[in-house]
Amino acid sequence: MCQACQSSFTAKTPIVQRNCFISQNVKAQVILKSTEAQSLTSIARDCSVSHAPVQRQINKAAKQFIPHYKSLPKHLSIDEFKYAKGEMAFEYINAESGDILDILDRRNNLTIKNHFIVNYSLTDCQHVETVTNDMNAGYVSVIKELFPLAKIIID
Repeated sequence: MCQACQSSFTAKTPIVQRNCFISQNVKAQVILKSTEAQSLTSIARDCSVSHAPVQRQINKAAKQFIPHYKSLPKHLSIDEFKYAKGEMAFEYINAESGDILDILDRRNNLTIKNHFIVNYSLTDCQHVETVTNDMNAGYVSVIKELFPLAKIIID
């Protein structure tokens, strides 16, 4: 409170959002560190904040990537890639648009089968015409089981 005029004010800056105490830079740092598979406690310590804002920032960022399982495209592409210190993940993509439809943190056949069975109907899977795959022979049996009418394209 100002002693001279008896009023108060809140400073405005693009660095910190209104009614917030954590800078945009720290929020960005939290998100970047979360991609490195660190614990909440470790990220909080590195960013000099408590674990609660770290969890809030990760949740906020994750909401942008929540998959919407509506239907499958006619042409799918599947692949695996490294993430989090050498771990392998599985992704499937709309082969026509290039949009990533989802990423699974494991690439074993059981995880892949369960994911498609839980999130898509048999009718959705039967509408898939082609599945493009690298030369990973392990996926061929899963593709045949999940997408019985699809042609397999090896790239």
